[in-house]
Amino acid sequence: MMIRRFGPAVLAAAVLNVGAQESNVEPAIPPPPSVADLMARVRDTFPHGAWHINGELLIRDNRGEPVRTLLADIRLDLRGHPPSGRVRIADAFGAELAAVQAQLEPDGTVTLREEAPEHALSRAVPPDATVLDTGLQWSDFLFDFLWWNRGRVLGMEMKRARECWVAELLPPAPGRFASVRVWVDAREHLLLQAEGREPGGRVLRRFSVKSVRKINDRWVIEDVDFELPAQPARITLRVRESRALPREVPP
Repeated sequence: MMIRRFGPAVLAAAVLNVGAQESNVEPAIPPPPSVADLMARVRDTFPHGAWHINGELLIRDNRGEPVRTLLADIRLDLRGHPPSGRVRIADAFGAELAAVQAQLEPDGTVTLREEAPEHALSRAVPPDATVLDTGLQWSDFLFDFLWWNRGRVLGMEMKRARECWVAELLPPAPGRFASVRVWVDAREHLLLQAEGREPGGRVLRRFSVKSVRKINDRWVIEDVDFELPAQPARITLRVRESRALPREVPP
């Protein structure tokens, strides 16, 4: 699918056609938002307060057959100051295997710490640390790239029967991706797909939204596919429960 790119001539034509009344004239194409504005619109779709996700990580082989199931308990406060989260992974019987707490800086830089028992010292975790041996990274659950304000909007493209803005995002500093390309629903501002890429453009990780649900008049992501092209496995985060919780207020 070709991306519709907008040059100065197209944008000028859009402005001139705003008042056109002829029935045979297509509606003017709105000018593209800036990357910073587009990402702010996406972040505004997140629930106020904590977002609790209880689900399963289904790990499939190259034929799509499930080979392993892990349980995921995720709490995100992506509208907090600062945005934060906690991810716990358990085996299929509920025994906890790993847990990490996270905090996002204003530029999208991720700080991770291994969750430790009460009164124990927690250990710092690298931002690109993997979730056990799945190939996923803890930062994948935090949508850190949605805080990146550098890059450019490339145009529009149809994705899952929705017209989307396509943008190329650049990280605030060298990290796990050289860039991330995103597809954002132009009407609802929902993130529908993202691709983390290396400097040469090869896709390292693809994140595709499979379903969404409305919580308190806001659309939120539910089932998500994570594709790791370098390995045959495809991982689906299947959401069993998703709900918004009031933000905890310190005593």
